[in-house]
Amino acid sequence: AAAAAAAAPTAAAAAAPERSAENEVYVGNVPDDVSREELVEAFSQYGQIRSARVLKYRNRKSFAFVDFADASAADAAADEANGVTMRDRSMVVAKANSKVSDSK
Repeated sequence: AAAAAAAAPTAAAAAAPERSAENEVYVGNVPDDVSREELVEAFSQYGQIRSARVLKYRNRKSFAFVDFADASAADAAADEANGVTMRDRSMVVAKANSKVSDSK
């Protein structure tokens, strides 16, 4: 029984792979009331989405992370969705492991 219990976490981990920065994009400047469903709808054109989450920074700015099934989908989203407008807001989209900088 102990061996079966020890094997269970391994099986669960295989079924739900961990997020990888290679597969994830940061989405900034999203509407404050954007829903997870809206993100999935907007970004699913780039590839299969494993997860999407919307976060707020001190109740002021909303931002999100979208985790794709593979890195090529995340690359496509970062390349093609950056600057795209969502409800009058120009989104900032970049690979989660890269730094977003202002051009000076």
